[in-house]
Amino acid sequence: MKVRTTKADGFTLLELLVAIALLAVVVVVIVQAMRLGMRAIESGDRKIAGLERTRALLSVIEPQLQSAFMITASRDAQAGEQPVQFRGESGAVEFRSYQSLWGGAKGPVAVSYRVVDDEPGFKALRVSESPLAIDAANETLVIGHAQEIFFEFYYRTSTDETGQWVDQWKEPERLPSKVRLTVRQDQRTLSVIAPLRAAGSVVQMVTSPVRTPK
Repeated sequence: MKVRTTKADGFTLLELLVAIALLAVVVVVIVQAMRLGMRAIESGDRKIAGLERTRALLSVIEPQLQSAFMITASRDAQAGEQPVQFRGESGAVEFRSYQSLWGGAKGPVAVSYRVVDDEPGFKALRVSESPLAIDAANETLVIGHAQEIFFEFYYRTSTDETGQWVDQWKEPERLPSKVRLTVRQDQRTLSVIAPLRAAGSVVQMVTSPVRTPK
């Protein structure tokens, strides 16, 4: 009796090449997806770190705004000269404060915040301050790479019950009761509202008007 044997069918060379090619494509797709995922995580971490840094800076700016004060000219000042107490608009604020951002500064300081252009399409906030009666200023970048930065001032007359936020302070001889600074960064909005403690009080001292840094 003759025994018949059958030969098992195997993969042809073409089938193996096609399978290897498909496997390579799958590996490339997986690697690219992992890279995109890692980049998204890193970008998210950078945005979170940037927002936390902005929050920390706002917490530093708040007490300086709260410590703004008014002054009256002393007797040896020129007759008729009235010092400007506060200048404020959406892109710039000037005032005097007991609080310095530089810890080494002694005594009250003249402060100026300015919103300036940063990278194309972005804004930055710079601050300049100098001790009163001293012609020397420190200036630094406070917040950068923001879509929008602006100040608002709470205005209320003696007859108003609620008041309103305005983007320009039109009474330079007195302080607003509150100042709000808003920063829009990475599609999120951060803001701080600083009640001005000395809005209703006056300090008498010899000083110069609020100076705009050159």
